[in-house]
Amino acid sequence: MKRVLDYRGEDRDKLYLGVVGCSLKVKKHRYLLPVFNFIKKGLQEELEWRTHKNRWDDEIWFFVNCVHKVVGSRAKGFCLGKDYKTFPSRVEATYNKTWRMLEVLHELGWVDIVVGGKSSTGFYEKNYLTIVMVGRNILAMVDNIVGGVATGASSTSDKTEVTGREYCYDDEVVFIRDRETKREIRLVKNDVYERTARIVGAYNKALRNTSIEYKGERMASQQYRRIFTDDYTKGGRLYNEIGGIQTAPKYMRRCFTIEGEPLAEVDFKAMHPSLLYQDMYNKDPDLVLGFLSDYEKIEGKEFDMYPCEDTIKFIELAEGSEDRARRDLVKYATLICLNTRKRESASKPIRKHINSEGVYGEVDINMLVDSIVSHHKLIEGEFFKDKGIYLQNTDSEVMMEIIDSCLSDGIIVLPLHDGVMCKERDKYKVAKIFKDSWMKIFNDDFFCEVEVS
Repeated sequence: MKRVLDYRGEDRDKLYLGVVGCSLKVKKHRYLLPVFNFIKKGLQEELEWRTHKNRWDDEIWFFVNCVHKVVGSRAKGFCLGKDYKTFPSRVEATYNKTWRMLEVLHELGWVDIVVGGKSSTGFYEKNYLTIVMVGRNILAMVDNIVGGVATGASSTSDKTEVTGREYCYDDEVVFIRDRETKREIRLVKNDVYERTARIVGAYNKALRNTSIEYKGERMASQQYRRIFTDDYTKGGRLYNEIGGIQTAPKYMRRCFTIEGEPLAEVDFKAMHPSLLYQDMYNKDPDLVLGFLSDYEKIEGKEFDMYPCEDTIKFIELAEGSEDRARRDLVKYATLICLNTRKRESASKPIRKHINSEGVYGEVDINMLVDSIVSHHKLIEGEFFKDKGIYLQNTDSEVMMEIIDSCLSDGIIVLPLHDGVMCKERDKYKVAKIFKDSWMKIFNDDFFCEVEVS
């Protein structure tokens, strides 16, 4: 078996553009029985069927459903997590038995397995999912069967809407996870759930009918889920099911296209601090305007959410580093201060970031944190209060408005949490939708600043 870590740079990152997440449910479709039986027969001797006749049926059905999803998503394979904790909780198959089955399928030459792992660069770590590349014979078998079901033909290269619903279960787009264990929590279907299911379901359907390419090569269909933390008031951002475009390095983004057209990025500037100032402005506009006016008189410049001029004395850059690195650190540290529950918890992640980037010299973290809190005097009470997870909920509501409006206008966007990628020709329409969506949530857009690049 190969390992993800055996690949380097772009070759490693590209692996995840051609695969999908594993199936979250198992449906025993009658029309897939020939595939099930074919695999079962091939595994019979290896998995001791004679003494345990139905011992592996759940695992085989899980695999067949994953292949079903792969074909419908125009992908090459699917991903699995590193252990049973990340295995779909609604699947009757077990993680260990599934792995044993996949190992045998690999030995038979029906799948190729690229084993995931953890990559460490200094203090930076990244976990890579295991990829199961499905053999062409299995893909072709499912493709022919499903094509016949969808269109009445023996095979089809372009699936219909009917088939698409079979692959990408539209009711599996809303999740609530426990903050500590990361395990799924049972959903309560309320207005938030219904609205999310409607918008994300329609959005995923539109994506399945949209060609998204990397350097001209069509990628697997990008599918998104909205994931909350503990309840519907925390978290709630849209996540690509395996990362895909959303977690691709910046150098790769320049090579993405939609229907062959180049892309632009549209995002909110300094979104989380801006959300807090907007909320305060809505409550007491005179207080906020007075604060901004006093700042301009004293400092002789407009208020900046991520100031870096005054940090030169305690943020030293490594030789050859650009000045932008100083601002990037101020931005990162500001967000950490909003996310942590106590001040002393902020130092470790900030130090980890400094060490992983390789562009900084000596940095006095205490002075950095002091300067951030002092600069944001008007909202200093919001720091070290675990606000980040609630701000994510607010920014996700704005993003839901953006997605819904873009769908209504026939515009495809690819979310990056507080921003999106879209066709170059749509960027100014999308920027207006950003402003309108902010306005709809807050009834004012004083602190809404949209950047187009």
